[in-house]
Amino acid sequence: SGSTATLNGETLTAVTNGDSQKVFTGTAGDADNLSVTLVTDTATSGTVYYGRSLIDTLQDYVTSLTASSGDIKTRTNALNEDISTFADDQSDLDAKIEALTNDYMEAMVTQLNKTGEYLTSMMDAWNKKD
Repeated sequence: SGSTATLNGETLTAVTNGDSQKVFTGTAGDADNLSVTLVTDTATSGTVYYGRSLIDTLQDYVTSLTASSGDIKTRTNALNEDISTFADDQSDLDAKIEALTNDYMEAMVTQLNKTGEYLTSMMDAWNKKD
């Protein structure tokens, strides 16, 4: 209910807000920019627990993720390497497909030529019988 307070050894400055509540604000050390508002003017002592806010923790996490050596950049680099490898694999597969297609086409042409020769031989044999 007084006009002074300390938090973790740091002196807090008291002001009264528009709702006639006392607001104690730290101006140095760990309590810098920390404000404690008394809802009623009857408190003579109390315990305040403070630490890192969720927003600060999330901001640090996002900063670490988006840093030049962060998880996002590392994962992006790994995926780009995979894409490069996949492109090489695709080129190899395309070459194999082309080679197999050529082999099958050659085999088909050879088989058709043999069939044509057989038919020609058969027709020649029919013609000789006449």
